[in-house]
Amino acid sequence: MYVPAWGTHVIVRKVDQNTLDAIGTYPIASLARNCDLVLGLEQLRQAGVITVILVSDCLFGPGDIALREAFSYVRPFKTHYLIDPTYGHYLPTEHHRYEIRRAENHGVEVRTVRFFDILDEWTELYEQLISRHQITGTQRFSRASFEALARCDGLTTVAAFLGSTIVACHLWFQHDGIVWSHLAATSRDGYKHGAAFALHDYTIRTFSRELINLGGAAGLDDASDGGLALFKAGFSNRKHQSKLYGAVLDSKRYEALCLEGLSPKGDYFPWYRAPSTAT
Repeated sequence: MYVPAWGTHVIVRKVDQNTLDAIGTYPIASLARNCDLVLGLEQLRQAGVITVILVSDCLFGPGDIALREAFSYVRPFKTHYLIDPTYGHYLPTEHHRYEIRRAENHGVEVRTVRFFDILDEWTELYEQLISRHQITGTQRFSRASFEALARCDGLTTVAAFLGSTIVACHLWFQHDGIVWSHLAATSRDGYKHGAAFALHDYTIRTFSRELINLGGAAGLDDASDGGLALFKAGFSNRKHQSKLYGAVLDSKRYEALCLEGLSPKGDYFPWYRAPSTAT
């Protein structure tokens, strides 16, 4: 659903036969820089949406203060790892420099490609990722969604090769001086030869004059999601907190749905969608 006041889309979901709620796009909501947050919430309310929740890194679009004023629910979400040229020169850790050299010595070659040209290889890599991590929900993208993605402005596709075979691939979006990591997938051979290290190094050097957001990990700090957090931290020179922003647009219907739940939901929003085991 398009929200005119925000200049972006949200994903509308059915709660029951008579009720809708909305979430922001994955992985972060792309809100226009000068958007009217309050008017956008009103447009969603008029469309019958009872709650909305989205993630913002506040690097582009409204800042945290404006979002806090418009949304009633605000919580820390993920630590994002940035390479910020204003914070000094890019310098990966000693461990990462070793892995980058190892990938090169193993014959890993990295280059920018057209996403349309590698859709088959990418789809296969991503299906392996889905199987490996049992991915469900928003992140379980289809081939059709990738075909649509390939037509988007600002997309840069970087692939790592062993010979003629793609063993890792990463999709990035560039806009207004900022580059965001979107999706990445690596094959077993890619992991074996450290392809992801070479791929990230190539991309960071390619966009060396821009602010690069490598995205977040599952936890709020490096220790709470060991592998992925430490991997991203090894390239970054700055950390940045993304947040969840939520709003109730129909308080009567929201309270009625919450009362239907039989177990405590804790600090979860929207409450009626909380897993029954949440505390």
